Amino acid sequence: MGKSLDGRIVGPMPHLIFLKEVMEPSGGQPKLKRVSRRTFENVSNVLTNPAQFPTRFAQAVNDSGFCPNFALSQRSEEIDVVSKTKIRPGLCLFPRDPPEGHEHASNWATMEFLVDIQPGDHMDPFRHLFKQSAYSLRGDNEKSSEQRLQQLYTYFTAQFARQHRIFTFALCVFGRYVRFLRVDRSGLIVSDAVNYIANPRILAEFLWRYNHLPDGMRGFDPHAVPATSAERRVLKKAILEYIESTGSERSRRFPKMRTTLSSDYPAYHVSVRDEHSEDVQHYIIRKPFSGGRSLFGRCTRGYVAFRLGHDRVEDIADGQSLSERLVFLKDSWRMSEDGMEKEADIYEDLKDHGVSFIPSVLCAGDVFYNGSVQRTFTERWIAGLPPEWEHLAEDISRIYIHHRVVQELAFPLNTVTDAKELVQVVRDAVQSLIEAYTRAGRLHRDVSERNVMISRLRRRPSRGVLNDWDVSHALKEDEVVSTSKAGTWPFMSVNLLSGPSRTNGFYDDLESILWVLLYVAIHHFKHSGDSHLEMFDERRELDSRDSSPRIVGGGEKLCFIGGYRDITFKCPALDDLVSKLCRFWNKFYYDRSRDRPREHPAALLRLFDQAIARSHRAWHDGEWVDDQYPKPRRGNSELSSSDVAISDGSSNSHVPQGDRRWTPTKNPQNEAYTLTKRPAKRPAEDVSEPSQARSRKRAR
Repeated sequence: MGKSLDGRIVGPMPHLIFLKEVMEPSGGQPKLKRVSRRTFENVSNVLTNPAQFPTRFAQAVNDSGFCPNFALSQRSEEIDVVSKTKIRPGLCLFPRDPPEGHEHASNWATMEFLVDIQPGDHMDPFRHLFKQSAYSLRGDNEKSSEQRLQQLYTYFTAQFARQHRIFTFALCVFGRYVRFLRVDRSGLIVSDAVNYIANPRILAEFLWRYNHLPDGMRGFDPHAVPATSAERRVLKKAILEYIESTGSERSRRFPKMRTTLSSDYPAYHVSVRDEHSEDVQHYIIRKPFSGGRSLFGRCTRGYVAFRLGHDRVEDIADGQSLSERLVFLKDSWRMSEDGMEKEADIYEDLKDHGVSFIPSVLCAGDVFYNGSVQRTFTERWIAGLPPEWEHLAEDISRIYIHHRVVQELAFPLNTVTDAKELVQVVRDAVQSLIEAYTRAGRLHRDVSERNVMISRLRRRPSRGVLNDWDVSHALKEDEVVSTSKAGTWPFMSVNLLSGPSRTNGFYDDLESILWVLLYVAIHHFKHSGDSHLEMFDERRELDSRDSSPRIVGGGEKLCFIGGYRDITFKCPALDDLVSKLCRFWNKFYYDRSRDRPREHPAALLRLFDQAIARSHRAWHDGEWVDDQYPKPRRGNSELSSSDVAISDGSSNSHVPQGDRRWTPTKNPQNEAYTLTKRPAKRPAEDVSEPSQARSRKRAR
């Protein structure tokens, strides 16, 4: 996902419609009394003073009584979790009586919403987008407006990273004018500009309504509430017990376990309702060890969670091993469109078909509020946009639904102890792919170094776990390939990389296993010669008739499996397996002719089994070493968002268009949008002759 608001803005929505459609509770609320036209009189004479304007505005709001449960305040600068720089919104709205556990939490964790406040009527960050002239346009330029929009994105991301939100509101104040904002995982709704000095009742109505909205309608997830002091203590005790039990030597441990206890993140008590049993389980979480870097889209966050189950924290017996209750909780927003299944249903389907080496799911399901799933709202309003502003919302084309999955802890692939364990774990992932395809007719479509994992087994040999099936595709009876492309760029097959329009097939999943094995082996096992790491990130742009870029790759990978490589692993068994795997895929791409069928996938599995069966002597020099090619730190994950390639042909052209009045798109089932075009069927594994010719020419 892009790290900005570009293509995600719906507006300008008339402010009266914003108040009625976005901020009106179903049960009604007390009526706002008379509003004095002099409410913001003390603000009007400092509209261009950057030092006094925010203070006077906050004082006027706090003294007005429009929002008695909350107060506007300026807080100190804090480190942003995304950019690692100090940021501070002009003003923030905070509860006058913060909940237990939030008294000493960071500003981002406790704020209700932010107020971006700038002196001067011309300082509207949306001015250059909407081209409105209701106020002075002097003294501003498009570049400074774009910088303030980027700042808004950073503010929203920081707030969502520390809170469990369905959406949030905000105010954009510039001189005499104010805009109302609402942002969720789909996009940003922006109201038209209101002169609150001349007409203070409109802003008063916004604040009054916000004050009387329940938590859920203010954007908070009601299934994630602040943890009690006892719950915070038991989570901390379990984490420290786990860290102590792993020792100081290089024993296997879950990464970033200690970061879970970060004091600038509040602890939450989260309830998860299982989709199939309808049982509700309870967990304690704090800081995510991954995710939180994106505002829009799936926005997956991974937590180490303490499993309460049905117990109260007071009922957990003294002397019981608390670390045994630690689990993995995945919080994400799944895409709701044709062909996309719930992750909970996918794991149930795999389990029913007897697929091996899949995660042990404890609880999974959509998150609800007032009897309906928590879902995005912004995309409903695309149909009401005037034609001249449709391009501002060009990336809003999907419905996202809140989903949680709880699993047993599994360990990342880069925590293997030696080369033989690496080969065993990757071998199990191959078996899982084969069984998923042959028994359940399902493609994984995103095999990567992050989702081939190690199971948590005590006093038994480690085995593999193939995780993250949320973008998998169940093939219909007459399908050979999926209807869209998905994957993580460094681990995608040569076939998928060689053409922008190619979609996933079974052999694409299997080939990704080779690149996962090589990626970890090159980073963590001794070798001589060239590392060939450039093949994982190779990208080149094709000439395109339209303005959209066409990025391809795979040439370096094709040369590698064709024998044009200069790397030898010190471990004989690992080096021999890599050579045999390259020959397997060399036959697939180079030597296959029309009268010679491709090798059965079981042959690939036998290569791993034969390697594992080799003598201990063949595995000498197979010790794990620290990363030999460490990447610069890039936030919470090793791969950037640009590495994750999900191409499904989505655009606003697929969203039903209404009569261009400001009326929400009618969509009672929440599943009405069809966002992918089905390509002509073809074997996904075929590589066109021109691509082969180019690769061979390069290899020579």
